Amino acid sequence: MDPIDRYLDRVCRGLGGTRSLRQHLRQGLREHLLDAAAEHRASGMSEEDAFIKPIDDFGGPEPVQTELAAQSGQQVRTQTGRAPLG
Repeated sequence: MDPIDRYLDRVCRGLGGTRSLRQHLRQGLREHLLDAAAEHRASGMSEEDAFIKPIDDFGGPEPVQTELAAQSGQQVRTQTGRAPLG
């Protein structure tokens, strides 16, 4: 399993909402991370670093979960049930 899939597992494990919504969000995040990795690779970064850099830029799973919940109109909540901050 590549670093992006491991990261997405951690992000999506903490989300509530319907399965189809979580899958949709995961696919969107995956595409964004892969696009960023391709850009880093094209700029000369090693393949390994090109996959790790977008993950570092996104930050930890919890802030991403909160952002997803905010962007989706709170249809997605973290497993703690807390509403997004802000």
